[in-house]
Amino acid sequence: RRAQDLAPWKARIAEWRKTLQLGSDTFCGPVIEVRGPMIKIAVRVQLPGFGNEAWLKTHEVYPANYGCRNVNGRLSPN
Repeated sequence: RRAQDLAPWKARIAEWRKTLQLGSDTFCGPVIEVRGPMIKIAVRVQLPGFGNEAWLKTHEVYPANYGCRNVNGRLSPN
């Protein structure tokens, strides 16, 4: 895809990220703490041996409708 085709999508995600606060639903669970550019979420898709919370940079967080993929404790949208 061309960069100009992705621009509206990127703008919507960026605006959504500005609204993140305690309790906001994200792709892998609700926001439970906000500290500067970092967001802590309660991970819904848990793996044995990994924690049930994760700190992510704001630019790594996506809306709930993106679904969660947890591979070796690394979270990403589906």
